[in-house]
Amino acid sequence: GWGSNAFRSGGSGNVTKSHKQWHHPGIYGIPLVFDDSLITPFGKSVAIRDAKTGRERHQLRLSQSEDGFASPVMADDKLYWVFKDGSVCVAQIGPKPKQLAYNVIKGDASLFNATPAISKGQLFLRSDKFLYCIKKDKP
Repeated sequence: GWGSNAFRSGGSGNVTKSHKQWHHPGIYGIPLVFDDSLITPFGKSVAIRDAKTGRERHQLRLSQSEDGFASPVMADDKLYWVFKDGSVCVAQIGPKPKQLAYNVIKGDASLFNATPAISKGQLFLRSDKFLYCIKKDKP
């Protein structure tokens, strides 16, 4: 409830003042670091910030209906975020962030609150009732 802080590595003892890079009172949830960006989820969107300064570079709305409770994850230079209603957004993060795909798992009305797991090219999603494995077909 107090926002987020970023600290330089190194030092010893209490580095709260000596190593603080920045503080932002409006960043909540679990941020994700990718290259030089800090990706902070909130509601239906993510803010993409400069990891060194905390300054916002972009905002990207990703959900069309529900908020996201699970943390987003990165794989193959793409962001994957699961929303409560079983919708899954895939986004490109970089100089020109954009949404690449928005899919909904139909037929499962339970909640999707778990952060996806990624292993060997497979994306694992869990609802309150089922476990799903999504992978790319090989040609």
